[in-house]
Amino acid sequence: MKKIKFYLKLLLTDRKAFRHQLWMVYNRHKVNSIKWLFRRFSAARKEFITTHARPILAADIGTWTDRLINNPRSAIVMQGPLVSDYDFTLETVRLYKKHFVDTDIIVSTWEDADKEYLAKIEKAGAVIILNKKPAVAGIGNINMQLVTTMGGLRKAKELGVEYAYKTRSDQRMYAVNINEYLVNLVNHFPVKAGFKQHKRLIASGFGSLKYSPYLLTDVWVFGQIDDMLTYWGLDLEDRPPLAKPVTSIKDLVDAKINESYICAEFLKKIGRTPDWTIHNWWQALADHFIIVDTHSLDLFFYKYDFYQEHRQLTYAGNNNNQPLTFKDWLNIYANLKNKKPVSEEALNLPRRDSIIPENYGD
Repeated sequence: MKKIKFYLKLLLTDRKAFRHQLWMVYNRHKVNSIKWLFRRFSAARKEFITTHARPILAADIGTWTDRLINNPRSAIVMQGPLVSDYDFTLETVRLYKKHFVDTDIIVSTWEDADKEYLAKIEKAGAVIILNKKPAVAGIGNINMQLVTTMGGLRKAKELGVEYAYKTRSDQRMYAVNINEYLVNLVNHFPVKAGFKQHKRLIASGFGSLKYSPYLLTDVWVFGQIDDMLTYWGLDLEDRPPLAKPVTSIKDLVDAKINESYICAEFLKKIGRTPDWTIHNWWQALADHFIIVDTHSLDLFFYKYDFYQEHRQLTYAGNNNNQPLTFKDWLNIYANLKNKKPVSEEALNLPRRDSIIPENYGD
């Protein structure tokens, strides 16, 4: 009865406070109801289940980036086929125009892309690059990726940028202050001297594997523009399709799949000889790259099972398909000489198998 009198008094004397209290009651019951459902689901799965929501439309995002007096000019190259579902590529361009200061947005796609949709993207502020599809797509569509990436990076160089992102048309960074963060990283962690490289390249942990030599993600990379042109500037591939299924990390190494092939070729260009061992891979990480966590970018990847936020993360063991994190990279960078090496025999384990302490050498 006291609560009813309290709410009646608020309704008659302070409508704003009444609406706030009503919202508080509604929200409390909503949270409790949803929590009840998640508790039941978690108990059945024996796993804690969480969710995270991101706005689809750039207009619904109100966050903003700090303004810097001297901010190096950068370019974001969004490569690949346009994604019209939810106006994904278009809304990504609109968001980047809000969040990325002193940054050119370049959409590098195919000549046969939808002209009306391209016009909307251009009106939103992007520079459009149309590329001719290669005659051969290559293993894992590597040639398709190289053509659109290099088309965008060459335009970035022409525009006079200092740094460039290689992203995809089906990816989106929601975080703010990313330019500042990444430039600070390359300036505070100088590249190893004696190699033909200006600054470290930064790659996302998503798709970069700790125990698979040179498997640096090919979906999101940031770096000094000339280093980026070197990294992606490969001849188009004409290798035949893979002859056997990839069932172990060693199979990945032997197949030289896109990510590891591109990375290893870059290392050769700058003066390092890859020997396709875990230890040499970690040394290359320590000397030439930086890994950033996807949550620091708030990176959303619409492709595949996007609803599963941490789809590469497992608690079953130290998985040999385990993605790299900033923590992993920093420990390798600062403490590689003090790390007990993983036995190279770990490469022969089936993919997604656990690396146990016995896999470590003496």
